Amino acid sequence: MNRSENIEMTQYTIVLDLTEDKNRMIPKFSTGKLYHIIKNVCENYCGSFSARRIDGGFSYENGEYEEKSEMHIKVNGVTEEQADMIAADLCAFFDLGVVKISKQNIVYHTLSEAIGS
Repeated sequence: MNRSENIEMTQYTIVLDLTEDKNRMIPKFSTGKLYHIIKNVCENYCGSFSARRIDGGFSYENGEYEEKSEMHIKVNGVTEEQADMIAADLCAFFDLGVVKISKQNIVYHTLSEAIGS
């Protein structure tokens, strides 16, 4: 087994709250359309990214249920300033007012293995 050296980088997670409410009329985008928009924005900053949509909800003690829809975008290979600009672009495009950004330092390495070695 061959193991590469450890590589350190910072990963940013941008969370878009796409839940519709009475005060904010966010159009419902298909997941494909969301990915297309996010891809176009992230490619402008030359970072690698992954995105996933999370649909769910939660129940209040009084029995009411509220649906929740979020898009989580993980961005690598960009500066903190670029991550902020990506978040600002997405915030403006989806007219959200606010997005959440988290920052995490990660370390990874790769393994390679060949049959018969």
